[in-house]
Amino acid sequence: MPSYIPDGYTENAFLRAVPHIHDDVRFAFRPMLPEERADFIERGARLKAKEQTRRAAEVIEHHVHIWDIYDENEKIVPLTADKILRLHPNLFNRLLWVVTGTEPWDEEPEQKAPQRTSATLGNDQKNS
Repeated sequence: MPSYIPDGYTENAFLRAVPHIHDDVRFAFRPMLPEERADFIERGARLKAKEQTRRAAEVIEHHVHIWDIYDENEKIVPLTADKILRLHPNLFNRLLWVVTGTEPWDEEPEQKAPQRTSATLGNDQKNS
């Protein structure tokens, strides 16, 4: 990731699987800028916990553009706040922390299965 984030910049990221919690996750996202993060924190401080969680899901929805999270039928889970709220809490937090720049993503292992691309996943998962 560059030190300077140009407008429209997108980063590819990887979150290593956590046994009994979630599988490996690959995703592309637009990093949150400092002023946007400050606004998210300030507004969140005025919300109740459940509203804070909903707002965090909306932030993830806005910043993550593609991911490889599948449902029980092997279909990509749509990138919507409602679906994001159904993620395991550990994965939800990791996605939020990466998007907000609070925590780095994991290094992807050298040996990996063929990665699905935006062409195979569809360019806009939010409308799936």
